[in-house]
Amino acid sequence: AALREKLTIPLDVKVATIAPITNCGGGRGYANYSWLLKVTYDKTVNPDIPTEFVLKIPNQEFAPNFPPGTALRRLANQSYALEATWYDCVRDRLPIPQPKGYWSGIESPADTTKDMGSYGVLMGYLGDDIVTANVFTGMTDVQNLQAAEALAKLHASFWNADDTQDIPHMFTPEDSKAFILGFLGPVDEVVETRVGEQYREKYGDKFADYLMFAIRNADDWMFKGTTSERTLCTFDLRTDNIVWRKVHPKLNEYECCIIDHQVWNYGASPMFDVADHLTCSIASDSRANQLAAALRKYHDTLVASGVSTYTWEQCNTDFDNATWLPAVCSCFGYGMCNNIRAGAMAAPEGSPEREGGLAMVAGLEGLFDALVQSAFETVTLRKAWNPTFMKVPGYNA
Repeated sequence: AALREKLTIPLDVKVATIAPITNCGGGRGYANYSWLLKVTYDKTVNPDIPTEFVLKIPNQEFAPNFPPGTALRRLANQSYALEATWYDCVRDRLPIPQPKGYWSGIESPADTTKDMGSYGVLMGYLGDDIVTANVFTGMTDVQNLQAAEALAKLHASFWNADDTQDIPHMFTPEDSKAFILGFLGPVDEVVETRVGEQYREKYGDKFADYLMFAIRNADDWMFKGTTSERTLCTFDLRTDNIVWRKVHPKLNEYECCIIDHQVWNYGASPMFDVADHLTCSIASDSRANQLAAALRKYHDTLVASGVSTYTWEQCNTDFDNATWLPAVCSCFGYGMCNNIRAGAMAAPEGSPEREGGLAMVAGLEGLFDALVQSAFETVTLRKAWNPTFMKVPGYNA
């Protein structure tokens, strides 16, 4: 029924078989599972009717990170509902490649602060030959420019478009800030242990003091810019949420696809997306050259797409302010890993729940360790020690 609504499948054609489903997320997603569905039809259909789909649903083992009775659980429900809405309300407005959406389901609980709902999205499969990058190996030079161009085109399409906030389940910058701080867990504990001890030992007093200030004073700088320019923005544009798909099966050419749509907000300064993406996605030995090239490509594409109210100087100033967001997000690992580890250890020894939970913890710890290293390198490279909205006591530019 879902396919018939979105595809021109004759009424007398039905899905005949569904092959055993497999998780095609490849360990990239933690809050969701992405199941690959391969189908056959009971009658001959046109070759352009797809036979491979992805069903994306929440990973219930991740739910302990959204404690009942908190705003974090409400925002988690909202994030799943937003992605289920994305393919109906936003996808076709984007001037960049996106998977096609065929069905979405939202069953929100009566009390979104207490219970988790049921959500799902059925979308087109991008193919077995997609290319990925990660925080450890970074992107190629071509991928770097393609991602910057795609993000600029997305931003330009929603530049100062205030009706975007009317999209159902869309986050506000305040929602995103609350989500980030909620993920951090007890702020005092995170600041003193994760930053004050672990980061200070490895990255020095200055970085630790700035990051402690950034966490405690998030209202002063997070999602703010030097101008009133605003657009669609997410704080989760790490490389794991970007893939490159083949333009044509017979050509060795690829195009960039942004694939995760759970925590977009409208109203934030655009450079928070750019800083988060570039910090998470560039390898250490390529950082200086790729970051400079990506920033220039991003701004040039904005201008070419009709944005004339955001200067190169403003772009750079806002980028340096936003570099502290991925540094803050690297602290997610402290509380998140503790929650998942506790849930895993409560399961019987040797059980899939325990083994799966501990494997998730190992993956997350590696991800966040790499993220803070990248954040430190980016801040140091950019000399982002005196961002516009952060005045850290005892330090000058």
